[in-house]
Amino acid sequence: MQDIVEKLDINQVPTLALFHPHKVAAELIENPSPEKLSQTVETHNEFYQKWFEEEKKKAFREIEDLVTAQPQFLMFIKGSPDQPKCKFTRKLLEMIAPKGYRFRHFDILKDERIRQWLKFYSNWPTFPQVFLEGKLVGGVDIVTDLIESGEFDEMVP
Repeated sequence: MQDIVEKLDINQVPTLALFHPHKVAAELIENPSPEKLSQTVETHNEFYQKWFEEEKKKAFREIEDLVTAQPQFLMFIKGSPDQPKCKFTRKLLEMIAPKGYRFRHFDILKDERIRQWLKFYSNWPTFPQVFLEGKLVGGVDIVTDLIESGEFDEMVP
């Protein structure tokens, strides 16, 4: 604790230190009144809500471009078809390999931003995720069931 006090050059208690991911230095507010504290929190909350919505729109546009680029289906997977990086991706690839489906893939391990925003976009928390004609089909369990029932053949263009 003493290191932080010295590093930030805090001379008065209480002092509120705000750390922002988009700023190098901390913002210090010495001896804040309840009104000042409330105002500061509200101001920052408004900024981050606006920033979140802007980032969300930008990421959703990028994801939309990925999922609608071609009529074939797209799989968001961990790794590549030649080198899957998780057992669920491997299982999905093993299910579709004998069928000879043409698909595109996106390695979510190479783009953390898309990986995190895709969960919001699809409202699906896990990977892999399979999209067909711009719409989420589901994850490995749903796609496996669709392949085994023959329904997936009818869905793929």
